[in-house]
Amino acid sequence: MFWAVPFNNPEWVKGLSVQEFKTTVDDRIAYMTAQTKNKLAHWDVNNELLHGYFYEEHSGNPLYTEHMFREIHRADPKPTLFLNEYNVVKSGEMTQSYLTQILKFKAANVGLGGVGVQSHLNDYEEPNPDSIYQDFALMTSTCSDRKTKLENQF
Repeated sequence: MFWAVPFNNPEWVKGLSVQEFKTTVDDRIAYMTAQTKNKLAHWDVNNELLHGYFYEEHSGNPLYTEHMFREIHRADPKPTLFLNEYNVVKSGEMTQSYLTQILKFKAANVGLGGVGVQSHLNDYEEPNPDSIYQDFALMTSTCSDRKTKLENQF
């Protein structure tokens, strides 16, 4: 529904006051969820949040994406809400940050139901399945271990 990377957002939004910005985001959530209510299985709420903080910066709220998750889930609880990120598996440079982000959103109880991983491969790059599987296994096992630890704290 939203994209955290600044250059992927309309120019007109960048000039809004904080209150106008927040109202515009809430209006978009209301409009999109009304149009798609009970029709979608998934929403990618704020794409590539580790690569940009457009909504946090323009709202003045470092937890603004959590607000977005809550509002979307409140308006239509049926779709599974996703975080989505790249450079998590292929290069692994964002794996730990993504795990931290996932756990933060789960602990905030904002309706996070799934996570997406994507790779941006160049035409001349041949993927290394062994590396991808190894990184993904590390990510999922670490996430599972942390989830168990997190659940045991409550």
